[in-house]
Amino acid sequence: MTTAPRILLTQQLPADDHTSSLAEYRGYLNPRLSAEEMLTNSPNMQQNDRYVLQQYVNWSRFQPGFFLVPDLSKYRDFLFDTGLRPATVSIHVTTIRKRLEAIARDRDLLYSLIVQPMTLLEKKAVIDELVERIRNAVHPDATRVRIGVIQDVPDNEHQRLTKDQADELLRAPGVVTLLGLRDTAAIALALCTGIRERELVNLTVADLRQQLDGELALHVRNGKGGKTRMIPYGELVWCLQFVDAWLRSANIQLGAVFRRVFWYATEKHHKVRAETGHMHPGFLNDMLTRYPLVFDNKKVCVEAHDLRRTYARRCYEAGMDELRIQRNMGHVNLQVTRRYIGDLDGKLRRPPAAYAQPADLLAAVGA
Repeated sequence: MTTAPRILLTQQLPADDHTSSLAEYRGYLNPRLSAEEMLTNSPNMQQNDRYVLQQYVNWSRFQPGFFLVPDLSKYRDFLFDTGLRPATVSIHVTTIRKRLEAIARDRDLLYSLIVQPMTLLEKKAVIDELVERIRNAVHPDATRVRIGVIQDVPDNEHQRLTKDQADELLRAPGVVTLLGLRDTAAIALALCTGIRERELVNLTVADLRQQLDGELALHVRNGKGGKTRMIPYGELVWCLQFVDAWLRSANIQLGAVFRRVFWYATEKHHKVRAETGHMHPGFLNDMLTRYPLVFDNKKVCVEAHDLRRTYARRCYEAGMDELRIQRNMGHVNLQVTRRYIGDLDGKLRRPPAAYAQPADLLAAVGA
């Protein structure tokens, strides 16, 4: 009979412990165990989560240790080194943590990983050890991401485009090429609906034209926090003309709205067409780097969230009340919507003439 692995007091072991004890029980698991297969192959997984997990899988291939018992603090630091913001890093780490917690709860899956001939009691000892180590590794205390609260942000960090700047950005890609037409459609839809980047890339053709109390609206099926909402187009319905032109040119009738464009060769010509499947979650930010705008005599690449802020500000200045903007943007808290609007920006925060100006005293001091 195979000797049962010794039971370790893993509660006392740090999450980054990669000693011989870890290798000891790994020897009982399937050596062909695939990180990609275990972490990303789930029928109900959202594409955004699969993308985040795939990034972790790619990183883990070049790291020591076991992918099911990760050093998430090391991966967190790696993400920071790539330039991601704290909020984005937190999303990545949380997604990985939730997936590993789900695996730790799936005892049937874990038992299926053991390929060595063992008794049920011996298998239980191995699985208990693995589950405890997974839970230690993904404990929030092991991978905290500090997200500061910032009251005021300089103008050059959060852009809200003027009407002229929005028009300039919309015209930048052009509509002659298939790539330019796709980018124009994406920019137009983002400016006219305030949709989030991840919501944009998850759109399907069926989502573009839905009804909300008789109003033509965009259907966001699975927004932030799993929230479903409708965004009426109103007077900004012209954005659909660009989207329709892109769909016609790319021969898209069903499925994902925005897709990767690629070149391919035939015997006589080089042609371009759209792939199947959705774009990756960072599509809009990556695309916007190709179309910088000039702010204060400097070229600046706007970000996807800048288009959301622009939507909020332009709607507010056009007379739309805060509550309706909040509903369209999918915010739970009205204060968040107000920050997007920027209703406390420098100009509106200039104090009024709260006191009478002492003209005589000023004259006496030669002012």
